[in-house]
Amino acid sequence: MDKKRHIERLFRRHYERMFLTASTLLRDKEEARDVVSEVFSRLLEQDSCLDGSQNTEAYLLVSVRNRCLNILAHRLVMKKNALHFSEGTAEDTPYEELPLDDILQYIQDDLPPQTGRIVRMRYAEGMPYREIERQTQLSRIAVYKHLRKGIEKLRKHFNPDSNG
Repeated sequence: MDKKRHIERLFRRHYERMFLTASTLLRDKEEARDVVSEVFSRLLEQDSCLDGSQNTEAYLLVSVRNRCLNILAHRLVMKKNALHFSEGTAEDTPYEELPLDDILQYIQDDLPPQTGRIVRMRYAEGMPYREIERQTQLSRIAVYKHLRKGIEKLRKHFNPDSNG
């Protein structure tokens, strides 16, 4: 079977769950569609192809999630820049008032210690999952669960009007 047909089958099989993941994280259906399309587009460009196993679904979902997190981080930077431009120069805006500081403070003070540590390791330090697993001596699934729990609490705290 050629690569294009194989990826079409993967698309039909996994699109719905990937789209649901992206739309849940982004809260924007059009952007979620774009993310899923981008993941499959990158698959077409790669030399290797996925085999269709359970690892394939995990790979696709992690790819979607990572792309969504990049978009959310970009949104945060854009908000931060808008705050700087709307209130004057960076020197005019106290650093403590920036949303990123609020997020980091919430992670430190309000998340369970292990969850906060794992969220900081992954997103503040950019540490790969394997390194987090090694340092915390947790399984990959446990690391994912802590990250999911941390992200859900952050979302609820900083966006209480959202439906999630």
